Amino acid sequence: MNTFRKYTTLLDEAKFRELPQQIVDQVNKLAAKYISHYNSNNVDLNDLLQKGKIVSFKDNKDYRTYFKHFQVKRMPSYFTPSTNLLGRVVVRDLQTNKKKKIDVYCVYGDIGDVDYAAYAITYETINLYDNNIKDLSEQSIRAKLLHEVTHSFQEYKDFSAKYAAAVDKHGSLDAETYYGEPIEIDTHLNEIVFTITNRYNQLVNAIKQSKEPASKQLLQRRLDYLLKELKVFTQAPLETYFDLEELPLPSFAETLETFLETISSDEKLKNKFKLKMVDLYSRLSGKSL
Repeated sequence: MNTFRKYTTLLDEAKFRELPQQIVDQVNKLAAKYISHYNSNNVDLNDLLQKGKIVSFKDNKDYRTYFKHFQVKRMPSYFTPSTNLLGRVVVRDLQTNKKKKIDVYCVYGDIGDVDYAAYAITYETINLYDNNIKDLSEQSIRAKLLHEVTHSFQEYKDFSAKYAAAVDKHGSLDAETYYGEPIEIDTHLNEIVFTITNRYNQLVNAIKQSKEPASKQLLQRRLDYLLKELKVFTQAPLETYFDLEELPLPSFAETLETFLETISSDEKLKNKFKLKMVDLYSRLSGKSL
């Protein structure tokens, strides 16, 4: 069995990857740092510029090759330089079983693309695109960071021939090719389970720490609602959310609409996704569907 076929087989059979807590903690900390100190909705870029936390591309054009590697359509206005990064994430690469460091840059300005963030194996870096991600909720920002961090430690990092050919020919991908690629299925599934599990753990911990009965009841209702929302999402056909538009997407899937709509028309991917969600619901609720 070739490597790519072996990977797709593993993906078919595997349950959700259990994320190491140290990765979750690093992602959460980095997201909080971005929101408080680098999100252009919350800070003055001129102030960051004066403090040397960011630099202008105009004065640092030696980064052109770096940004071209990410296939941005336009060069950024500002960015955090390599000497003053937004942050760094340490992961264990599941392909080599070795630890490695991933540098994280914050990039400002209209890059002519809609990506929230991007990972490059060549540089072992992640770019966080402020212009595209700044208006998302904290939980969604965490999830998008986690998505790119997942790319850095995936067991299999190879692309299919179809995926590689589309990139070479067009420089971009249609939704079916992009979301149907095994490494992207893996990261998108990882992203949604991270979002739901993170929210679940936050509520469980808050209930345990709360000393006021009224607060405990309120938090418990929120937890019950999350599980109910997940149960409905698990049982309802994806077409209910898109073709029929009978149900609104739950908050934990707010940035995954295109992914879900794309796989809803692919029977194999749709069934795979549903099985993963059943497994997740069973693990969190302790109940079977």
